[in-house]
Amino acid sequence: MKMKKTISIYAILAAGALLCSCTVHDKQNPSEDVRILYGNVITMKAEGDRAEAVVCKDGQIVYVGSRSEAEKYETPSSMVLDYGDNYIYPGFMDAHVHGMGVAVKTGGCSMIEVAAKENFTLDDYAKRMKEFIDKDFEKNKKYRTYYKGSAMVLNPDMVPHRSILDKYIPDVPVIIETVDGHSVWVNTKTIEVYNIKDWTKRFPNGDELRVDADGYPTGYISEKPALELGGLTVPTKDEIIPGLLEWQEFAFSKGLTAVSEALVSAGTVDPACYIELVNRGSWKLRTYASYIIDEKTPDDEKSINNKFDEIFKYKESDSEHFKIIGVKLFMDGVIEAHTGWLKEEYANEEGYYGLKRITNKDRMKYITKIANAHGMNVHCHSVGDGATSFALDCLADGQKEAGVTDARNTLAHLHIVDPGDIQRFADNNIIAVVAPLWVPKEVGVFEQTCNYIGEDRAEKQYPINSFLKAGAHISFHSDYPVSLNFSIPLTFYAAVTRTFPELGEAGVCGKEEAISRYEALQALTTGCAYSFKEEKRLGSIEVGKIANFTVLDQNLLTEKIDNIKDVKVVATIVDGNVVWEEKAK
Repeated sequence: MKMKKTISIYAILAAGALLCSCTVHDKQNPSEDVRILYGNVITMKAEGDRAEAVVCKDGQIVYVGSRSEAEKYETPSSMVLDYGDNYIYPGFMDAHVHGMGVAVKTGGCSMIEVAAKENFTLDDYAKRMKEFIDKDFEKNKKYRTYYKGSAMVLNPDMVPHRSILDKYIPDVPVIIETVDGHSVWVNTKTIEVYNIKDWTKRFPNGDELRVDADGYPTGYISEKPALELGGLTVPTKDEIIPGLLEWQEFAFSKGLTAVSEALVSAGTVDPACYIELVNRGSWKLRTYASYIIDEKTPDDEKSINNKFDEIFKYKESDSEHFKIIGVKLFMDGVIEAHTGWLKEEYANEEGYYGLKRITNKDRMKYITKIANAHGMNVHCHSVGDGATSFALDCLADGQKEAGVTDARNTLAHLHIVDPGDIQRFADNNIIAVVAPLWVPKEVGVFEQTCNYIGEDRAEKQYPINSFLKAGAHISFHSDYPVSLNFSIPLTFYAAVTRTFPELGEAGVCGKEEAISRYEALQALTTGCAYSFKEEKRLGSIEVGKIANFTVLDQNLLTEKIDNIKDVKVVATIVDGNVVWEEKAK
């Protein structure tokens, strides 16, 4: 780390002389809130635009330019942050995360270590869960009614069944969530306690609530019933809030200054938790949330209006650091759970096209119309090309009926996209929220995708450059904690190379969809700001904008590509204040 941080304090006589010869920089009224940053400033105002210094006051940028001019702002009470040869960027952002999801998992059992082993099995997951319960039980048995695991990775040949968990944990409910968040594995005790056997009448689709030959649930559950079970097993606000603070610290350590919280909802992933932290003064990670309207809300306009009334009540608490900017809709599931909605049938199941979570066009158009008319966007989970085509139809019609031309509705994930739909993003100003971290051909994951949808379609997964060539807006997302390997440098690397460093050329998927370094940097800064409707305040280092910065030890635009993986976050600055910095070793 190449940095020097100082507080400028002059001798009394020297300070007096300087104040007498003040300039337009208002040295007559020094403010303790003045921050002066020195370093290699990449402004993102335009490609190639650079500076040597930034001056901030009251959380806003008041000067960008040369070091010599910035030095004129120094007073006895100003703070100087000299980052030397390091690089100062606009604060990085992420257009789709689940910070509340991180908080909900706090206190649970992570399966990351198991998934990292070679030749791991389902029994290994069950043993890890049992070890966790054995250590936790006596300490927390008074309030724990169930145990949760997270981040389970399933190889293509793995078929979870309750009987495996029952061998190790027969007497307490256990719920282990897959890394994508769309499926869970439960034991028989969970099925009994939550009466899941009775759910088969409501969830007949075998790809959601799977059953044995006798009709009894196997314990491997996906999509709607998995979400319903999640709603029955939500921690209290007092348990969630410490987890949210852990998420905020993690985000800052990764250089994030603003994010899109992809799903909040009363009673489950409750926005009240964020609001309480804001009121305490403890929440500084700008969070732009989407409030879910799920399948439980009936199709009629009155029911939908009642749901919006619920959303508007929360919006009364919108603040600088947390606000609800849109509604969330699920169009489908995910390919790896066999539930992504495709235009062509799955390669391994004739006549099967995946899960269509929304099929009523009038319903979705009405939701879009109401949201857009009230200044909110619609943020859609859309994985398969069938889901995306349907969503584009509804969003385009809905925003037109609302009379809004700048709604900035978004589609996130976009695993498989019909090339004929790409231009429609640009034509309707619908933002493509894409995930570089999911692009490479990861061992096991890519083979599973090929098995489900065929190699031809898999080779075209996760387009990015096509959107830019069509003139559409893009922003990057990690879907954290789904992308457990999240980092800004790795995201950047994958977008530019379409692989990971350890995979090399063998991991490249769709080389023609690679984008330039500057375009990748835009998607992390100005692109996200645009999707939040905050481009006048965030995304670039310009006078009048919010003083959010991420400091890295290298230049992403010029550093050798092989070195990008080793780039480190030096500091994260929000509203002019350092909220995280690398500790000197």
